[in-house]
Amino acid sequence: MKRLMFLVLVSILVAGLLALGGSDDKFVNSRGSLFLNIDADNNDNNELLRIASHTTGAVGGTTFITVLENGNVGIGTSAPNCKLDVLGQAEFTGDVLIGSAQGGAGKLRVGEVIEIGDPPFNSSAALNVAGGNVFFDEDLDIDLDLNVDGNVTIQSTITVGQFISPGYNHFGSGGTPTSGDITNNGDVFVRNDLEVSGTFYGVASIQSLNSSGANRAWLTETTSDAGFIQTFGPNGLSNARISHLIGFPNNGFISVQDEFGDSQIRLFVNSAGQGQIVKDVSNFRMANPDDPETEIWYACLEGPEAGAYFRGTGQLIAGRSVITLPEHFRAVASPKGMTVQLTPLSASSKGLAVVEKSLERLVVQELGEGMGTYEFDFLIMAIRGGYEDYQVIRPVINLEAPPIPTAQDDD
Repeated sequence: MKRLMFLVLVSILVAGLLALGGSDDKFVNSRGSLFLNIDADNNDNNELLRIASHTTGAVGGTTFITVLENGNVGIGTSAPNCKLDVLGQAEFTGDVLIGSAQGGAGKLRVGEVIEIGDPPFNSSAALNVAGGNVFFDEDLDIDLDLNVDGNVTIQSTITVGQFISPGYNHFGSGGTPTSGDITNNGDVFVRNDLEVSGTFYGVASIQSLNSSGANRAWLTETTSDAGFIQTFGPNGLSNARISHLIGFPNNGFISVQDEFGDSQIRLFVNSAGQGQIVKDVSNFRMANPDDPETEIWYACLEGPEAGAYFRGTGQLIAGRSVITLPEHFRAVASPKGMTVQLTPLSASSKGLAVVEKSLERLVVQELGEGMGTYEFDFLIMAIRGGYEDYQVIRPVINLEAPPIPTAQDDD
């Protein structure tokens, strides 16, 4: 500190600004425009050095530099509250290091807005960086907006009010950064809006929190290196998951849960590569044309096989009829287990019989060598091709997505 005081004094003397004189260690230059107080005899409380403009007597006017006994240095203030207290703007042409030379941690606290680069800036953003890159080794927590034209690298967690980036955006360690990239190796928490006009990547997880900080959506990866998306209801329980079936990381899986977090609908691809839906009942719905206040819901017919059908009305002529089956039915049905039902539409019918059936055609004749000519209805039921060995009784399997891959953090 004494060395600093000596250098300041020598600099002033060399510049020819100081004419030694005055009392109580205080000096004023010959033009009366510069005031210097050097407390050599320690008679000024806490103040070792002060340089100011001189206005009246030995009292300084505008303070330029102040050095206190506790080591605090003030620029533009006579009462510095920290090691370096600058009142007004400061310009640095070199690097600004926060922390010790040995690599100790430090903090940067800004009361309002940080602006780096050339304007114009976003007036609502807490951090404005024009044409440069930003690197954060620790967490980034900003209540306002983050507006960056260059690259942003964040090694840990980012929590911002709104993130706006106009370029190609990248969260994670892979890929080649380009102008406007955002690289993040930790979690990303967004409490309000996240606007990305390019592509958004995440290597760890992305959580959407409500105003109370509770998790409402989560995008991450499973321990099998597959994607994982989960949403939560107001009760905090999971209500939907998109991932893969346990044990089959390349087979997609969607689960929809009830209010208790229990899966009620599961859509997935099984180990045989077949798409399946497991649910309580399958429905279709339509508006009720006779009552606009209600809807019509029909339930799908279910049974112990994967079936296909074809039905219609045939014409019996002189006791015989040949029905050619359509190509689409031949394409989906199997001849194994094919059945036919016939309903004569004439009260004089002696009855009908199927004398030939295949996927190509159906031959019907009247019983008792009858020669009747009339219409009849038919219904052909068959098994879907490729599902001839459909298993009704099966071993228990885990029809769930993987559990949450890491501990949930709602802070």
